Amino acid sequence: MKYADEKFNLRLLFIYVLKKSLFLLIGAGIGAVLFGGVYFLAHNVFAPAPKYTATGKLYLEYTDAVKLDNVYINSFTWDDISRTDDVYNRFLEYMWPPNQDFIPPREETEAKMNTTLLTDVRVLTITGTDDSPEMAIRIADAYMNAITDFALATNDIVEVKVLTPVTEAKTPVEFNRLARTTLLGVVAGVVITFFIICFAFAADTSYYIPETFEERYKIPVLATFVGNEISEWEKSAMKLKLDKVKGPSGVITIADAVVGNANEKVAEVCTALLGEESVAKVYSPGEIPDSADELAKAETVILLVEASAHNSGVTERTLEFLKFVEVDVKGVILYNADRFIYNAYIWPGTVKKKICKRKEQ
Repeated sequence: MKYADEKFNLRLLFIYVLKKSLFLLIGAGIGAVLFGGVYFLAHNVFAPAPKYTATGKLYLEYTDAVKLDNVYINSFTWDDISRTDDVYNRFLEYMWPPNQDFIPPREETEAKMNTTLLTDVRVLTITGTDDSPEMAIRIADAYMNAITDFALATNDIVEVKVLTPVTEAKTPVEFNRLARTTLLGVVAGVVITFFIICFAFAADTSYYIPETFEERYKIPVLATFVGNEISEWEKSAMKLKLDKVKGPSGVITIADAVVGNANEKVAEVCTALLGEESVAKVYSPGEIPDSADELAKAETVILLVEASAHNSGVTERTLEFLKFVEVDVKGVILYNADRFIYNAYIWPGTVKKKICKRKEQ
């Protein structure tokens, strides 16, 4: 069987994907749930407790003897100064009452405090961080008071003004990417599902259109039944094709490719078109041992093939069997063709009308 002779049919692939469009929606939903759900769990359910930060600002007025472009007046200098014993002891006085039984270790406390110069060398920004907003405010306020006392005790600073008092603690603003992550999941789900559908299309052995069978087996398709129904146009074309392939006696013999599945409906249509005397018995090759000899003696053999049953293996074995007993198959009749794919490919207007009717309903 010459699978290599089959041409890639982009139009058929598009119709196949359109038929499976529900799976694209399912894939989009699964992708959205997976991506969005994982993001939500990671950033909300299983995320660590939020840290609260309280901030205050001091304005430092230096003496005239201090030149503000001196290198020692910088963020690193103030960070070192703020962690000296003098500042820390002042901090403890403001932070804890004299009779406090337990005071956290210094390393733990200093990890929650920070002093920096963000813009001007005169503006000192002080922050306190903790899991509790109330504790973050207490740390920042006590730290600010300690820095103020220390600054006023030096000879280089004459005045300290509170530009921004410590009044509230906030959590760092984190951009919520749940919507974007969910949208990414939708796109990923659709793309992955699309490739799965394409792979299923490539692996599908059904005969959705007559061209597929003809390219693969080099046997003409005389007619195609959608289910067990056939249009009047197909009937007329079928009669002309049967008249062309039948032998001098005018008698045709019908053999079904699927064992034990002789399709009487197709035989009835053939009989109605050609007359009872023109259609011999309908056979199922392999079911009746004697059918091989009778088929070999038949003048014109027409093979019935179920189009949408993924049964190319059965069809190929049947064709090999008939070839072995020297039966020349003149043509093939496909039945049980997929209604949507066949009509969309052969009669696209009928599908369009059905879609419009559904919208109207």
